[in-house]
Amino acid sequence: MGQKHRLGDRRQHMRFDVSGQLWASLEKVDPVALRNIGEGGALVEARLPPGIRTPRLAHVTFGEKGPEMNAVIRHVSAVSPDDEGDLCRVGLEFVNPSPESREGVERFIREWSDKAGS
Repeated sequence: MGQKHRLGDRRQHMRFDVSGQLWASLEKVDPVALRNIGEGGALVEARLPPGIRTPRLAHVTFGEKGPEMNAVIRHVSAVSPDDEGDLCRVGLEFVNPSPESREGVERFIREWSDKAGS
């Protein structure tokens, strides 16, 4: 494929036009406040800009030693309807957790239940 030089185009690298859809991903890592958790999912509070408040995929990590798993955002709601900030409650459903991840979540729940009971 030959290069086309357009008048005024000073780009150093070749560019291609995309026809159709092209998928991309964006990674943003933020700590969240865990409000409740079960084997199938969790409720967290997180700061989300308005454009991100639609169902998306998430990757969840429970600390340095905890499990990592994928989740789907099932619902998002503002913490306070009067709040104009971006603090939201986010409902996560764990997606296809491995047996190790499932055991890690159960261990995480047991450890925190023990701490809450003492």
